[in-house]
Amino acid sequence: MSFTTDELLSWASRHEADDWATLKARVPFRYHVTSSSIQYIPSSGSLRNVPRRELDSFCREFQEVGSFAPGKYPHRWHKSYSLALVYRFLQERQSA
Repeated sequence: MSFTTDELLSWASRHEADDWATLKARVPFRYHVTSSSIQYIPSSGSLRNVPRRELDSFCREFQEVGSFAPGKYPHRWHKSYSLALVYRFLQERQSA
């Protein structure tokens, strides 16, 4: 289950047009990968920017915790969006 933020973002940039929803609540969202961040766009339309360093930190924490339960990451406001992204990334990588 080891991966880098670069690998995740490279994969994510190729899947921006896909349909996305959070894992637990199935809330739809979109996102956009930039050179310095990922921008989540929930159904409200309010852009939520996650700087690269925050995503790096989350990816390291995810690999330590190894859970897709949002409650395991209480201090990460973007966890529901990021977990959906990591889940599909790892699913696709496993099936390759």
